[in-house]
Amino acid sequence: MHNPFKGSRMPEHKQLVELSLAAASKAIEKEKFEDTTVERARQKEGMRIKTLGSNLHDSLKDGARGFSDVSHAPEVYKELVEALYGLRTLTGAQTAVIHAANRIKQMQMFYLNKLGAARHTQDMRRIRKEYFGRAIGVVKQNKKGITLLHNAGQLLRKLPDFESVPTVIIAGLPNVGKTSLLKAITGSEPEVAIYPFTTRGLMLGYTELGHKRMQFIDTPGLLDRPLAKRNPIERQAIVALRLLADLIIYVWDPSETAGYTLEQQASQLQEIRKSFKRPVIEVANKSDIVGSRPAPEGVLAVSSTEGTGIEQLKVLINGKLKAEPVVKPS
Repeated sequence: MHNPFKGSRMPEHKQLVELSLAAASKAIEKEKFEDTTVERARQKEGMRIKTLGSNLHDSLKDGARGFSDVSHAPEVYKELVEALYGLRTLTGAQTAVIHAANRIKQMQMFYLNKLGAARHTQDMRRIRKEYFGRAIGVVKQNKKGITLLHNAGQLLRKLPDFESVPTVIIAGLPNVGKTSLLKAITGSEPEVAIYPFTTRGLMLGYTELGHKRMQFIDTPGLLDRPLAKRNPIERQAIVALRLLADLIIYVWDPSETAGYTLEQQASQLQEIRKSFKRPVIEVANKSDIVGSRPAPEGVLAVSSTEGTGIEQLKVLINGKLKAEPVVKPS
């Protein structure tokens, strides 16, 4: 499942104007104009109008179209756009910016025709300046939409590609050992990927279980807080993650060395079950720590540092996914 926004690059509106003006100025430096004074002026001003107009038009249109057709994006990416900006807001900005690009192009043709009919060099200079003012004015009028697409592009293109394979979300309160468990299951350091609602980015790991490639995701800063402390955008992000999840591993810390009582951890588990409505495997990490309280009944004891219980956990994951397959939207 590839990130459909990797090509999203809308220039910042001031930079767009500055680069287009610079290009228009440099365009005539590279050309040799041989004719009467009046015709040389016509050619120079015409080249300036063409260069500025084409730069603004192409940059705006390419930037807006770089977001692809959001309505046909994979569901998880649509949910993230909805959470961050609102689908209607983003598509509305796309439409407005494309319309602005077309206006600049239409005005360009109008002023080139006016330039062709002009007879004096001062009139030609005035026509070019008038076009520049109106074209740049269109950019300024659409500053809000351009800025939104610029900011959206910077964030959305960094989102990870998610593989279309069985996916396991690792959840639990902070410092219970989720990342070390992910490393123990996959046998490698997790990849860190940008995700707009986590403090450190998603931690992704991959391995093969039962001859199938599987994707494991830890979400620091998102699934390790009570629901009441999450803002509406974070709650929407959980919806997006739910679309990826086939299975949840909930990590207990019976040693309570992470600073949370078993009662607090039980409360968080209930919230995870409510948010995801997916099969859950409960594991008690840090089982090697002396003085740990007994894990809740039916919870598998593991130690990420010593490897205890990891192979048994892998068997449980594979069996759970076979027994309770989840049908996810594409």
